[in-house]
Amino acid sequence: MNSDIEKDFLSDLLKNDRVILAIGMKSSGKTTLLINFIKYAMYKNLYNEYYLFLPSYEYEQNNLYDFLKQSKNVFVYDKYHEVVSEKILKSVNKKKRIFIGIDDSTSQLTMNVDKHLKKILTCSRHCRITTYICGHIARKEIGSFLRSVIDYLLFYATPNDRMIKQIWEEYMSRYEQYKKYEDFSNDYKTYVDKIQHNGLIIDLQNKTYNFNIKDFLLNE
Repeated sequence: MNSDIEKDFLSDLLKNDRVILAIGMKSSGKTTLLINFIKYAMYKNLYNEYYLFLPSYEYEQNNLYDFLKQSKNVFVYDKYHEVVSEKILKSVNKKKRIFIGIDDSTSQLTMNVDKHLKKILTCSRHCRITTYICGHIARKEIGSFLRSVIDYLLFYATPNDRMIKQIWEEYMSRYEQYKKYEDFSNDYKTYVDKIQHNGLIIDLQNKTYNFNIKDFLLNE
């Protein structure tokens, strides 16, 4: 495990545009970290525009989104719309950075990415767009296209044993300590299943990981 992965993650996003995918069941902590990152990004003035797709924005009871109502250049939608991705692509220029946050409550988008979003995800660095997707996946797997473009994977609690095995096969079996699936599964259950709102972060560029994202951004 790499104890500096939070610092590396934030340092990377200060200057680079990435694709971040957070997956797990509902109420596992995905949306909380997304919101904390948006607050951090606004404090650091990382992006010029924010396009946020938040299904619970209008009826959230805990004032989670209140800070967005006073923020400039923030565009909030109750669900993902392909037409907005098309609009974003048309507005791209080298002088501004854009943040897209998608709370994919149905997991349909996570499985089937439309052509405009595909272009955004493929050219994120060139277009200066960071995309952060939360997928509420419990019974499905990550779509093949999305797996091919993500830079960071945040893996939270899920009852889907098949998905846990998919994550091990594709990302974690390369590590010496996880050559056996049982070893990874045991650590996942210890650090993720048994600790509320915790998860596994995998930096796919630098091939590092950490089983502790519960406290990410709480000290920023």
